[in-house]
Amino acid sequence: MNKHKYRVEIQQMMFVSGEINDPPVETTSLIEDVVRGQVIEILLQSNKTAHLRGSRSILPEDVIFLIRHDKAKVNRLRTYLSWKDLRKNAKDQDASAGVAAASGNPGAGGEDDLKKAAGRGKRRKRWGEYDESQEISDKTAMGTTVYV
Repeated sequence: MNKHKYRVEIQQMMFVSGEINDPPVETTSLIEDVVRGQVIEILLQSNKTAHLRGSRSILPEDVIFLIRHDKAKVNRLRTYLSWKDLRKNAKDQDASAGVAAASGNPGAGGEDDLKKAAGRGKRRKRWGEYDESQEISDKTAMGTTVYV
């Protein structure tokens, strides 16, 4: 199995940043190794933060807590998560619309279901609903939530 899976993507990012179109394999391999090491380190630290909260799984709040002092990184992560959520919701709506059309029931999976789902529990804000001036509290690691 090839250790370096993202050579093409790294080459594309390097080209967009002003590098030559076909950088040396050693360069892309080195970049991938560095990025892989950084991701592993962030995940290990996030796992420790989650453990301090008493959770077995890592939440986005754990990663945000680690990078909270770098506003650019926090904003990029929030943007990524909001786009990810938007794509997921669009796929879910397309799938429910397809089921409704196939069943011959135009209301199935439509507005009524969305109203019922919205009425359940407390609504959590989406990542895109935060203003950029909002600070993330150090209390995140102690079990309180980022959503204020």
